[in-house]
Amino acid sequence: MTREDFYSIFIYILMAVIILVTGFTVIRPAMEEGYLAVSAGSNFAFLLLALIISVLINVILLEIGHLIGAKLGGYNVILFNILGLCFYKKEENGKLVTKFKFKSFDGFTGETLIEPKKDKSNPMFYVFIPLILMLLEFVALYCVMNFIPSSTSTDQILLYVKYGVVVLAAIAGCFIVYNYFPARMDTLTDGYRLVLLNKKVNVEAYNLKLEVEANKFFNRPVKELEPFTVITDFTARTNMEIVLDKLEHDKYDEASNIIDLTLKEDKKISRSTKVEFLLTKAYLMFMNEELEEASKFYIDTFDNDMKSKIRSCKDYSEIRVYILYEGLVEKTKSEIDFAIDRKKKLDKKVSDGEAIKEGILINKALEKVYSVNPELKDDEKKVVE
Repeated sequence: MTREDFYSIFIYILMAVIILVTGFTVIRPAMEEGYLAVSAGSNFAFLLLALIISVLINVILLEIGHLIGAKLGGYNVILFNILGLCFYKKEENGKLVTKFKFKSFDGFTGETLIEPKKDKSNPMFYVFIPLILMLLEFVALYCVMNFIPSSTSTDQILLYVKYGVVVLAAIAGCFIVYNYFPARMDTLTDGYRLVLLNKKVNVEAYNLKLEVEANKFFNRPVKELEPFTVITDFTARTNMEIVLDKLEHDKYDEASNIIDLTLKEDKKISRSTKVEFLLTKAYLMFMNEELEEASKFYIDTFDNDMKSKIRSCKDYSEIRVYILYEGLVEKTKSEIDFAIDRKKKLDKKVSDGEAIKEGILINKALEKVYSVNPELKDDEKKVVE
């Protein structure tokens, strides 16, 4: 089990404890005292409705907080996603227009993609405003809970409101615990951002990374950037964006130098970031080194669990490597076709610009495979024209 997995499980258990403690110490006694409905069915319906409403309210608060924080910090919002309801910017005839679609998201409740307007845009507003809104929520909920007395003589609707507010407070507590836990988990949370953004170099790296991602989002040219030599998780992720641009332009030696520079400090980066670099190194070696050496690196570097994850082809870095390994080493056409189909499905979850950028690297992998093993080629399997 990785450290990120351990932290994630720990936080999920802690969130479950918050909900159970609230249920057994507040909600259940209220039912036993007759403050809520006597019927088990009515109580179940009340709890289910209270949970749904509580989640929705806190999701909205969290993502609205990100939206407000982005504006205050000097950022443009290019994508705003709440539970799959996605509003995003698209360039049409030289102008940015707002579009809507249903889209999965990279986060606990939603996703807000931002682009710095200036070099000194401040991400701390983006990190802190959701917390401030939730703390204000707690103050309001405390006032409501104390305003409504717990008594059988109190109007039933008011009692439902009072204990619905208790559920809302518990869910808000879960959101705060998850989003502000100060360590890397299964997603990039504000707590982890807060830990890293205390360093000036991370603020610079974070803004550069956002700028590069925005350029990829809109399929704009990526400007030439110098890699960071001071390695943290944020500077490493910015270096990865530079590496991908180098690979797109066949600058393999420059890309290899940045990868090696970053991996030398692998103790300073998260496991997920390290894996991304190792996958990219494998891609580079299959593209630019002797097949025997690249194959040995792949086999020796990735354990069985990681190889199984690569076979699932759930992100672009895995797809690139899997195409090359299956095409050059295993020579399995069906697996190449599977990887291409996974890429097409993944394209529907990202921006058009990102799909195009990633398609370039995947096409390079396919061209490498087909040049060595033309019998694997299927005329309709090129991903991007």
